[in-house]
Amino acid sequence: MTDTDIVETSTDLIQPANLDLPSLFADGTPSKLDPVIRSIEERCRSEVFDMTDDQSREACRSLAYKIARSKTALEGAGKKLSDELRARIKPINDLRTMVEARLDKLRLEVRKPLTEWEDAEKRRLDETNAKLEGLRMIADSIQGQSVQACEDMLERLKTMEEPESDIFGDFTEIAADLYRNAVSATERALDAAKAADAERAELEQLRREKAEREAAAASEQAEKERAEREAKEAADREAREKRIAEEAAERTRQEERDRYAKQTAAAEAKRAAEEAEAERRAANKRHRAKIRSEVIAAVREYLTGTGADVKIADDIVDAIIEGKVPHVSIAF
Repeated sequence: MTDTDIVETSTDLIQPANLDLPSLFADGTPSKLDPVIRSIEERCRSEVFDMTDDQSREACRSLAYKIARSKTALEGAGKKLSDELRARIKPINDLRTMVEARLDKLRLEVRKPLTEWEDAEKRRLDETNAKLEGLRMIADSIQGQSVQACEDMLERLKTMEEPESDIFGDFTEIAADLYRNAVSATERALDAAKAADAERAELEQLRREKAEREAAAASEQAEKERAEREAKEAADREAREKRIAEEAAERTRQEERDRYAKQTAAAEAKRAAEEAEAERRAANKRHRAKIRSEVIAAVREYLTGTGADVKIADDIVDAIIEGKVPHVSIAF
């Protein structure tokens, strides 16, 4: 099957072949279109294709193309009818627009005085409501304010004076009530603020007196503690000085004892040394005398054998001891 064959038979799904397609849309309901579309659905869904076969795949492609062309043909017929109807409706819509514009303009022209009055009345009511709300808020907002703020508000209310009918109109009575309520609330708030100020002043005075008493007590306590501290420091200093003096005296006594003991020990050592030296000298003298005596006895014995005078033995020995005889000495 060629593309030319497909084109030539592209709408053969729509039956009957000589069907007037725009007429299907004429009544604006699906009553005429639904059978045609259902017929196409039944014919197409009855086909079975084998995707392993070339001709079957081509037949599937051809059928899908026919569905698309049928859709285009039907949709195009509906569009054509819509365009024809739109062309006939446009002049009517233009006339409708002209009627709407002219009569709207006339309506606004005729209603203009009323609109201007309504706008002015709305502004008046808005201003009146704002003034009423302002009076109403004074009674709430003034509570808890300072004396100065309350006095300023009373002065402002006095300059306003009571509401008049030429300003508040039908709301004059309400405005008057709100005004009187605002004045009363402000006066009460002023009294409360003055009382609060007085109470705060009294509390401040009490706090100040308490602070002064506490400061005086603290000063007295501090002075007492200072005096006690100074007394304790003086006592500690006196005790410390006394202890230092006692320790110094004890050191002096100990030093004196040590010096005396040292002197005593030195004297005793000197005495012992002198005694030892005297004993050593005495012993040495005795030893030398003994050796001398032995040497003299030996010399005398020698001289006796020679027939010499033994009396000179003492002189010879003393001369040797005194080193008067060269090269001769006696070992003591």
